[in-house]
Amino acid sequence: MAHSAGRFPKTGLVARAVCLLFAAVWGPAARGQPQHAPPEHVTPEAAAEQLGGVTRITVHAREQSPTTVLREIARQAGVGLDDYDVRETLGKSPPLTIDVEDQPFWQVMRSVTTRLGIHAAFRERPDFWSHESGWMLELRSGADTRVQGPSRVEGPFVIVASRSVRSRYLTEPSEPPRGTQAMIDLIILVDPRVRLRGRPSGRDLKVLDDRGNPLTVVGPEYSWPHDVQMLSPLMWRLTAVVDLPEQGATRIGKIQGVLSDLVATVESERWEVSDLSVVPGADASDKGSARRAGGAQFAIRSLIPEPDGDERQFRLTLASFGLGETADFGWPARTGDDRAAAIELLDGAGRRYFAQSWEEAERGVWHVRFRPRVDKENEPVGDPAKLIWKLPTKVVEIDVPFEFTDLPLP
Repeated sequence: MAHSAGRFPKTGLVARAVCLLFAAVWGPAARGQPQHAPPEHVTPEAAAEQLGGVTRITVHAREQSPTTVLREIARQAGVGLDDYDVRETLGKSPPLTIDVEDQPFWQVMRSVTTRLGIHAAFRERPDFWSHESGWMLELRSGADTRVQGPSRVEGPFVIVASRSVRSRYLTEPSEPPRGTQAMIDLIILVDPRVRLRGRPSGRDLKVLDDRGNPLTVVGPEYSWPHDVQMLSPLMWRLTAVVDLPEQGATRIGKIQGVLSDLVATVESERWEVSDLSVVPGADASDKGSARRAGGAQFAIRSLIPEPDGDERQFRLTLASFGLGETADFGWPARTGDDRAAAIELLDGAGRRYFAQSWEEAERGVWHVRFRPRVDKENEPVGDPAKLIWKLPTKVVEIDVPFEFTDLPLP
């Protein structure tokens, strides 16, 4: 693939005409897309089926080192594992014997790490240098009380009732008392196959005390979480708050509701571009650098060398507008992490570049910078020769019901 002086060939009047074409196709008219209906609501089981199943683990180990067991779990889950911080701890731990057959990833990982007195959490940002999936699971010292407690599996999610506490507001003597409240923390553990858009929320919350009396939920019924916090991309915490009677309530008898706004891509279309010399300014009608999928428009605008000192680097510019790509009613905007994970850049031998960074240049237009990724044989990576972009064709909102009974209330 020939190119000159840091830019793929595309000059003169043809390039200017093509730029004008893109301005027409991707200009204000395209950006002012009419609002669409929100994503279809599906059950966790339906979402799991559309995803091709959830991540399930089978391990039968006899007197194996903890490191060996944990690496096997990560391998089956298709994620990377960083055990640097706990190598000394794992080295002193006795061998593990474990028999697990076709169990959800998070259930197995929670069980093993709890036995070892450590905990696991995914890095806050995808790391495509360390692992092709971008997911890197870090092991850290100390048990993580946030993911301990009663749990239930719902399709690609594990819901944990991790904590319930009683709180009382302090007021000035001249002010009326504000009463006592209970705060209940729920943890959502997300299957590695799922990349969420936006932030989860909740609705239809009902809470009973240990005598069966309903407790007043603080906040609107359609959005009860008081605090939504991303602990990692695959771990979220939501807090429910209820008013307690002055006397009598010693436990939470039942809490039930629905976790909502869990929006994710469940089906995609593979778009493969094998002649990258046509990418800069390519005309959708005859060059194949623009495509429609799932109610949205996608375009590969350019791929240019952008060296960083002595490091080889290429900047890919992408554009996407329409259903689910730019802001629309009921459609949370896709994150840059989600977009970067949908793109592969390869050389002629299939060796990968990795996404080093990504940023939104303007509404609907993204820059993704790639660097060569050293393969296992330390073979040098050649010039980019193929681009694969997974275009979302079906996006759904997954409604996750939950119910827990007899929770302690300190």
